[in-house]
Amino acid sequence: VRYSLTLGYELLYVAVPVQTPGQEPGVVRLALPLEPIQRHLNRLRQAVVVAALLTALGATVLAVLVADRITRPLRRLMSAIRRMEAGDLSARVLPTTKDEIGELCLAFDEMAARQRETVDELSNEKNRLATILQNTVNGILITDRDGRVTLINPAAERMLEADGKAAMGQSFA
Repeated sequence: VRYSLTLGYELLYVAVPVQTPGQEPGVVRLALPLEPIQRHLNRLRQAVVVAALLTALGATVLAVLVADRITRPLRRLMSAIRRMEAGDLSARVLPTTKDEIGELCLAFDEMAARQRETVDELSNEKNRLATILQNTVNGILITDRDGRVTLINPAAERMLEADGKAAMGQSFA
C-alpha cells in the first residue's frame, strides 16, 4: 500500500513475477485504489459486528427461555413446599417434564400423599383413643416423669373427685 503522487490517493500494489519458457522473465504489476477495498472491508466488519450482536441477542433470549423452563417447575415445587409447611397437606406439583425436575416433582407428590395418609392415620388413631378414654368405665391417669398429670379421663375425674382441667399439670408424686 502506497500513496500515489501521480493520482493523489493510496493504491494497493501487487507484483507477481512471470516466467514463460523460451521468453525473458517479466513482472505483472497491478494497482487498485485502496478506497473501494476499504469500503468493502468496512461493510464486512459491519456485517460481522451485526451478526455477532444478533447471535449474542439470540443466545441471551434462548438462555432466558431455557432458564425459565428449568426454574418454573422449581418455583412451583417451592410454592407447594411452603403450602405444606403452612399445614396444607393437599399441596401437589404435577410433573410437566420427564427430566430430573419432573422426577423430583413426582417424588414430592408421592411423599406428600404418604405424609397425608400418615397424618390421617394418626388423627384417626388419636380420635379412637380419645373415644376409648372418654367412654371407658376405668379411671385412667397419665403422668410425666415428674408425676405431673398429662391426661385424665372422666372416670378418673369422678373417682378422684377432681376437675380434669384443674388436675392437668398437678403432681401426684
